[in-house]
Amino acid sequence: MNPHMATNWILLASVPRRIKEETFMNEQIEAAIGQRARHATSNNELVNAILTSFADHAVDPGNVSLEDMKAAVVVACRSARKHSGCDIPSCPA
Repeated sequence: MNPHMATNWILLASVPRRIKEETFMNEQIEAAIGQRARHATSNNELVNAILTSFADHAVDPGNVSLEDMKAAVVVACRSARKHSGCDIPSCPA
């Protein structure tokens, strides 16, 4: 077997594990955001729930993509609306 082919195969074999691991972490962060945002009654409390969840999972908010940040805001707002019955006006439905 060509040594370069073996190296390429090893690199390709490791990619799915990394993607799966990152997806799992995103689910954990999403659950933490939802848990913290349940009792939020203001936009500031929603932002604190998101940023605290990122900090607890050692995620730098500056490295979070815009799409992931939008998803975090939606999760927080939906959780706050569902559990506290609060209607925060700036939250997406």
